[in-house]
Amino acid sequence: DVPQSTLNRNLTKLAEEGWARERTDRTYRLTALGEFLIEQFRPMEDVMTVIGRLTEYPDSFPVGEWGFDVSRLADADYISAAPNEPYAIINRVRAVFEESTTLHGINPHYNPAYIDVTVRVASKPDSEVVGLTPAHQMDLAVQDESFDASAFPEDADVEFRVWEGDIDYGLAVIDEGKVLFTGDHDGVSGSVP
Repeated sequence: DVPQSTLNRNLTKLAEEGWARERTDRTYRLTALGEFLIEQFRPMEDVMTVIGRLTEYPDSFPVGEWGFDVSRLADADYISAAPNEPYAIINRVRAVFEESTTLHGINPHYNPAYIDVTVRVASKPDSEVVGLTPAHQMDLAVQDESFDASAFPEDADVEFRVWEGDIDYGLAVIDEGKVLFTGDHDGVSGSVP
């Protein structure tokens, strides 16, 4: 619904920059450069869409108390799973957890891959673990015969909170403000540490 003059001006500018090319039938097509640039923008678009979905949950966790500053995502590294590295995200999360002594996190689903490393964090002197997960996912943990809550030391500072709704992302604030954010957008998972 843009005016013809605006459309013509924008198409002309895209052609001048080498992103698009006018064909003999007066239609425009992306050049190889244009296609390359669009492909580079798509991951950012996915991340922005996931971040947009976060706005439903600002009151579900104490971000102020945890020192989470959204502007830190601006220069974050982005990691996504790939066919040759399907566990890239899980491995990165586990590695970051392994180094920590304080772990405050939101987990959208029960994942046994994180239990042992969370137990190791909770076993360190002066450690603190606080987790928030949806109720139906906590039910899965309770039903998992391999999950052993007694693996957490009795004197450990561990607290699990239950959220009645669904959560579309994962967030961990670790030690001195290190932030790990994970999201799943239309089946494409990504991690922003």
